[in-house]
Amino acid sequence: MLQFETDEQQGLEGRTLLGGALGKRIVNSRRTRLQLFGGLALNREDFEGEPKTDTPEGLLGAAYRLRLAGGIEFDASLFVFPNLETSGRVRSQFDSSLSIDLIADFDFKLTFYERYDSDPPFGNETHDYGLTLGLSWSN
Repeated sequence: MLQFETDEQQGLEGRTLLGGALGKRIVNSRRTRLQLFGGLALNREDFEGEPKTDTPEGLLGAAYRLRLAGGIEFDASLFVFPNLETSGRVRSQFDSSLSIDLIADFDFKLTFYERYDSDPPFGNETHDYGLTLGLSWSN
C-alpha cells in the first residue's frame, strides 16, 4: 500500500502512508468478493502548524465488491490504523462507490468517502467526509 493525501478539513497538509498486509478472500464468486487483511504501515504526517511526524501503525482492513446484472457494481473498503506509538489514537478511512453502465463504455459513478482521526492536533476536525458524482469512459 502506498498512499498520498491531503485533507483541508482536518488541517492535514500531507500524509504519506507506506504499508504491507497479508489477507484472505473469504468470499470469491463471480458476483461477490470479500477480503480481510492485516499488517503494518509507516505514517508520515504534516499537520498545519505542527512538526512532521513518522509513526508506525497497525493496518486492519476489509474490501467488498458486489456485481449485479445490468452493469451495476458496488465497492466498499474500510481501513483501520491503530497507532503503535500513541496509545488510544486510531485513524480510519472508508471508501465506497456505486458504478452503473450507461451506454457502451460510459459509466455513472457515485463515490462516498469518510476519514476519521481519534486524536488530531488541537483545533482540527476528527471527521471528514464527501460525496462525488461523475461520468467516466473506459476503453
